[in-house]
Amino acid sequence: MNFETISLIVFVALLIIFVVLKRKDIHTEKILFPIFYLLLYRTKTGIRQMNSLAAKHPKTLRVLGFIGIVVGFAGMAFLCVTLIYHLFNFFITPSAPALALVLPFKLKGAFYIPFFYWIISIIILAFIHEFSHGVMAVLAKVRIKSSGFAFMSILLPIIPAAFVEPDEKQLAKKKRSEQLAVMAAGPFSNILLGFILLGLMFIFSFPITNSMYDFRGAEIVDFMNINNVTSPLELAGLHKGDVITTVNGVPVNHVKDLSELLKNMTPGQKTALTTQNATYDLVLAANPTNSSKTYLGIYINQNFQEKPKFMYGLANIFAKIVSWINGKWISKDMPAESGLISWLMLLNIGIGLFNLIPIGPIDGGKMLFLALTRFFEKKKALKIFGAISSLFLLIILFNLIAGFIF
Repeated sequence: MNFETISLIVFVALLIIFVVLKRKDIHTEKILFPIFYLLLYRTKTGIRQMNSLAAKHPKTLRVLGFIGIVVGFAGMAFLCVTLIYHLFNFFITPSAPALALVLPFKLKGAFYIPFFYWIISIIILAFIHEFSHGVMAVLAKVRIKSSGFAFMSILLPIIPAAFVEPDEKQLAKKKRSEQLAVMAAGPFSNILLGFILLGLMFIFSFPITNSMYDFRGAEIVDFMNINNVTSPLELAGLHKGDVITTVNGVPVNHVKDLSELLKNMTPGQKTALTTQNATYDLVLAANPTNSSKTYLGIYINQNFQEKPKFMYGLANIFAKIVSWINGKWISKDMPAESGLISWLMLLNIGIGLFNLIPIGPIDGGKMLFLALTRFFEKKKALKIFGAISSLFLLIILFNLIAGFIF
């Protein structure tokens, strides 16, 4: 059992102890109890800071609120179209589901993130999401009744979260634009933070790294085994640690070079693949989940070496420090090897968008229902919303279940 797994077990155990000790102060939202439920621990944490920020920057926040509404509906439309497209595409040319759970342990159909990256990212994005809701509510002169911690539970409390509880009766009396700004604030703040982090990586991290290293091929980290289909490269005799340097004579310096070459190749095509040790002749296999695409069946990392001027002395120490920071905190080339900042960027954008799906009580659903009441009387708006919400709930469930089955 590795350190990450032990840490996850300890974390869940601490959550259970906290819930037991504070059980009199914890409210349970029974969704599919006792399988799936939400635990709420109400406090006044952060309310004073929300009031202060709303009072200091009202004009800026109103502009951001308007932008958030536009981004919210645009993101909702993008997500709906994407989900429907992938659903049809799944049946036409079988491929990976469009959605998957993000978990700190490996499970078929879920996307794995190392525990410490997962827990830090979840805490930060949950805090920013709920704090933004609270600030916009205060700006609209809506009282915040409470804030606090939440625990999403699947049998046991597993995923930490946060919540802000505005006075719903006061909020319902505000202008539609103010209500929408409050609802959109959470997803918009997550998406905005994600793109800010992405921009910072492009401005600072990538240029520094590119100036220090020569990139020399794609290193094979491990072999895949999808639907019991053995990796073609493993069958051809390649090993972990081999570095792919050319494909059909075309140099492969970056990981992305290999990806671009594969896009223009087809299953069954004869290919000459060169590593640092030998050249291998093989026939490209079809992807087990999409027969129209090629399949190498490998996990890869960027292979690199310090440039000569960074190999010795203080320059080498500087290079080692930058490399460590980049690997642990910024980004490597493969998602499974990403640093904290990369995970924080990806999860903020991904979960921010997910919150815009027009279903049930989440932000996207609230926004859609409020928008429908602008054009239809409440009873009819509720029927339309119910149909849309049910459709996308089924699509989400299908994607999650398909991930575990296929």
